[in-house]
Amino acid sequence: MKTISLSIEELIYSFYSEGLFEQGNSLKQVYFNEISDENMDLLLQISCRTLLAKDLLVYENHKFELEPELKSVIHTLNFSEKSLKASRHKSGGKEESVSFHFTKSGFLKHSLLYDEQVHRFDSVEKDDMLKDLTEFFHLHKEGSDAYQPISSEELEGMLTYITENNRQFDSFQVRAELDPFYRVLEKTNGRLNTLLLFEFDEKKEPTIKDLVLLTNDVDGNWMLLQNGPDYNLTKGSSSKLEAFMMESNSPKTTEEKESVL
Repeated sequence: MKTISLSIEELIYSFYSEGLFEQGNSLKQVYFNEISDENMDLLLQISCRTLLAKDLLVYENHKFELEPELKSVIHTLNFSEKSLKASRHKSGGKEESVSFHFTKSGFLKHSLLYDEQVHRFDSVEKDDMLKDLTEFFHLHKEGSDAYQPISSEELEGMLTYITENNRQFDSFQVRAELDPFYRVLEKTNGRLNTLLLFEFDEKKEPTIKDLVLLTNDVDGNWMLLQNGPDYNLTKGSSSKLEAFMMESNSPKTTEEKESVL
């Protein structure tokens, strides 16, 4: 599949074209809530022309239809059994995210560009997805196999000291084995990035099946893998991401899912 880039208006038009009015209306309320119906109709007419110019729309049997690849993208956005969403902090208090929707043939990469005004879609294989996530989170390709347990209370204590107390008092005391992780937290002002694995039921309601927390350094980061109410801490790597993916595809109990939520 070739890369497909859509403006918000084009994405709304595409949902409407496939009869997915709920999804189109949801986007309209977020991005064009103040616009009149007349002006919205004008935007959709313009979107029809721009999609034609991109060869993403065809005119057959006296009606416009999405070309097959775009139609597949729209229906994957409408429903995918599983999706990964990666989010990271940027300078200026902003966040950046990328999603990977599971398909029968691989993964649909969904990137948001220009303050979410443009949506870009690429069809990728597992190895490409792992490479993208490794770069997105600034991880090394390989890492240590060692895991260090850390309680939720310990993690919360570190974050509270860094973000709320402005480190005005004596240095926060942590276990020696947690000190390298804490130094990175301190350096990055306690910011943690997230990798969420969603599952969707027949009603398209999402459930968080698993998550990973990651530090926000520019070169090499720590991963926090959930273990009940607590975490296992390890140096992040591409191989750890792959192991997380394999483990996340195994069934989980109701209690484990509720602990994530």
